[in-house]
Amino acid sequence: MRNKPAKYGIKVFWCCDSNISYPLKGEVYVGRQSGTATLANKNGVKKLVKRLVTPWINKGRSVTADNYFTRAELAEDLLGVQTALAGKIRKNKPEIPRELQPNRQRPENSSIFCFDGLLTLVSYVPKKYKAVILLSSMHHETIVSEETHKKPEIILYYNETKGGVDRMDQMAQTYSCKRKINRWLMFYG
Repeated sequence: MRNKPAKYGIKVFWCCDSNISYPLKGEVYVGRQSGTATLANKNGVKKLVKRLVTPWINKGRSVTADNYFTRAELAEDLLGVQTALAGKIRKNKPEIPRELQPNRQRPENSSIFCFDGLLTLVSYVPKKYKAVILLSSMHHETIVSEETHKKPEIILYYNETKGGVDRMDQMAQTYSCKRKINRWLMFYG
């Protein structure tokens, strides 16, 4: 697995509780399946997220996703089944307006909000030349916190709920399934 600390292992996509990091549902990645959508295209990712959150749709829950899973089409589909989505979105997506990209003119701790129906897109500049872009289908106002470097409410919510899978993965790594092997050296002579 490229760009991951653990180079070898079984790839599992998890849906975890954000408060206690309890794994609620998982799906093992077994490679490309013939005749089905691959994860490389957006339909595959959208279908994967829908399969993982199926038990909690139509119950008014919310899903926090990282930039691999966050898409506007997915947020709209989940809204149709009374489930909200909040997540970081990659800056290189074609649907991201140019005004939200990091540039030299934007001051630190500034935010730009974009609204499209029930979706909200926010671009926040924590440092010069850096921008964090988030998509949310549950926040519909431009609320900015004054005591936390003028961070938008969307970013505060995302930071609070994003670590469920990471904490679960960290706890699972402390336990190894390696077997103890005793080596017996043999001398011929």
